[in-house]
Amino acid sequence: MNFLEDIKISFNTNLILILETEIPKKKKLMDFVKENGYFVEIKEQPREILTKYIVKKLNENKMQKSMLNVSYLLDKTNNNLTILNNELEKLICFSIGKLIIERDDIDEIVSDTLEDKVYKMIECISKSDKKMLLNYIQIFYY
Repeated sequence: MNFLEDIKISFNTNLILILETEIPKKKKLMDFVKENGYFVEIKEQPREILTKYIVKKLNENKMQKSMLNVSYLLDKTNNNLTILNNELEKLICFSIGKLIIERDDIDEIVSDTLEDKVYKMIECISKSDKKMLLNYIQIFYY
């Protein structure tokens, strides 16, 4: 049996994801998907959309926004919607009873990304801060 035959047998009971950077050239497979399912393209969201998302979430929780802090949060999460959503939920829970999320809250609650940690390590090297550099190296191994 080949892949297309397997899909035809199980298409009513299974969800099949085909992850490709471009649409495959397999005409029979694509025709079958068009007839029996659908294509979904998932792209990274632009910064403007992510900003609107944060503002909407803050409004839903009756919190004021600081566009500087919104921008800072986007930078801290590398504009990644999944990370942003998780960190924003943590911030909102942490900030219950507050009117606004402050930059200090973001620094305290939002986890550093791998890129942040590497940047901080480079900064430690440039400042010859061996103690802090060792702390960051430990973070990578544990």
